[in-house]
Amino acid sequence: MGFFDLPAPLFSLLDGLISFIPELFRLIIWGLLAGYGSMWLFKRCSNQAKIQGLKQQVKSNQKLMASFEGEMGELMPLVGTTLKLAFKQLGAALGPALLVSIPVIFMLAWLSNSYGLVQPNAGENYMAETQTTIESGFDPNDYQWENTERVRWANDDQAWGFVWPDADKELKLNRGGINIFSISATSISPVIHKKQWWNWLVANPMGYLPADSKMELMRFNFQQNKIQEMGPTWMHGWMFTFFMSFLVFSLAFKFILKIA
Repeated sequence: MGFFDLPAPLFSLLDGLISFIPELFRLIIWGLLAGYGSMWLFKRCSNQAKIQGLKQQVKSNQKLMASFEGEMGELMPLVGTTLKLAFKQLGAALGPALLVSIPVIFMLAWLSNSYGLVQPNAGENYMAETQTTIESGFDPNDYQWENTERVRWANDDQAWGFVWPDADKELKLNRGGINIFSISATSISPVIHKKQWWNWLVANPMGYLPADSKMELMRFNFQQNKIQEMGPTWMHGWMFTFFMSFLVFSLAFKFILKIA
């Protein structure tokens, strides 16, 4: 489990309590929670009086510049002062803004794993395609699947076909009696690879290939989860629904909580 995966069990528990609600509306609820939490935390962590004061000074200077009728040389000091005030306002807000983005990253890591792919059903056929280096000497015949059946595909030389196991069994790949990986039937990811440094932050739910494996990675053809069918394909996944909800509710709570 990576650092940003630590609150995942809590998120899963809360999501389970509203599992009777369609995924589209659950994502809107998560966007609402993220929007409110971000604005509330920003208000608590930022110096609202300072930001509001700088904001008013910038507006006052902008009005002076808009009504200025003198020479350009006389205007430049006012422009410089306004820019300095604007950068001070940005600096006062930037730190708290970065701080409040951290809880959202925790939520994004969990949402990606929970809503990104369609959970396979036992008995469905899937394909696993390997990627190796030329020097690896990789031979697919050296590997054996466990708790599944072999399925033939058109490009059988480059990919394994297999049947998804029952929920109480793990999908296992062995080589010469040595287990390469074991995948829970309820934990899926589009790819399994060797562990990288960023996996200390966000872990791969399917685990990792051994560091000395002749395979660099393996891709699975799991189905992308479609939350809704409206609009172009990039709008169908969880990200569009969540981020639109997050943006709308963030702006709404910014107004409601009177945040500068």
